[in-house]
Amino acid sequence: MSKVLAASSTRLLQVWGFGGALEKSIVESTFVMALGMLGLRWKVQYWDLEKDIIAQTGAAADKVVVLAPKDKATFWCEAVSPLGSKAEVWALDPCVPIQQILSPEVNRWIAKLFTGEHPKGTSEQAIIVHPVIVKVITPSPVIVTKASLPKAKKISVGRETKGRAGKGVTTLFDIPLNAEQIKELATTLKQKCGTGGTVKDGCIEIQGDQRERIVLELQKLGFQVKRVGG
Repeated sequence: MSKVLAASSTRLLQVWGFGGALEKSIVESTFVMALGMLGLRWKVQYWDLEKDIIAQTGAAADKVVVLAPKDKATFWCEAVSPLGSKAEVWALDPCVPIQQILSPEVNRWIAKLFTGEHPKGTSEQAIIVHPVIVKVITPSPVIVTKASLPKAKKISVGRETKGRAGKGVTTLFDIPLNAEQIKELATTLKQKCGTGGTVKDGCIEIQGDQRERIVLELQKLGFQVKRVGG
């Protein structure tokens, strides 16, 4: 058994990413669930590299995984090179929802803790820059069935004009996120739509009829969308 697993004390995994509160929730829950199912004693910390880059030395961590867009992978490979083989840079396609590719890659990462090598069937391409491992993630085709869709991640999207002097807004409700994550999602959607908006009582309002664009952006983030109204 790997020395990493043989230790009885809790070990620290730092995951560095760029996705804000939404990605933080997905990443932490995915790693924690996968490690916990095997009884592995690891603490998972997510660092938002858009907010705090300088502090992320990784010196306190036993392992470091950097989730970087493809165009930033080379930079981060060089940045974490002092960490040696305990650091990996996963180069992700920003057009693919992170939920689609994260779980299988986490399982492969855990399998490597046991063997010290990448298991057969890994989707990584053979790109190794010593001493930092760089993984270019290419997701395998996913067969989606009705039973496999995440029921808890459905968001309702509609439109309201009543009492708004003819100026309608696109509304999002039944959002399965906490207050901080809803605010983060609202900010992202306002930027994508190039317009204003607000958060009220756990619901998001985006100015104008932005339903088509918002549905597309939510689907990219891995949410199911229920359209309501006309």
